[in-house]
Amino acid sequence: AVRNGPAQALYADSVATGERSHAYTALFVIYLLASVVGPALTIVLFESHGEAGRTWSLTPLRNVIFAGLGFELVAMGGYLMLRDKHAVGDEEPPTDGTRPASD
Repeated sequence: AVRNGPAQALYADSVATGERSHAYTALFVIYLLASVVGPALTIVLFESHGEAGRTWSLTPLRNVIFAGLGFELVAMGGYLMLRDKHAVGDEEPPTDGTRPASD
């Protein structure tokens, strides 16, 4: 998505070069967990609010949507914590113990 590109760039710039694989692995695990927990929670909410004939009134549907929006607000909090001033500079030293080449 277009909106995620700048956030990904800032995320990459905020992590030291040698640590990026660990950071992106953690990010992917969180993405996978959300991809499983979100639909599972939706199923639980629909089953707990559903009526016998599998018909729902607007009130239970509203509650399920508000629950999803509540989790979106939590995720948005993570985006709001990203700051460009915490980005790692271009002169980041190598993490493998070697000295940077001089110009």
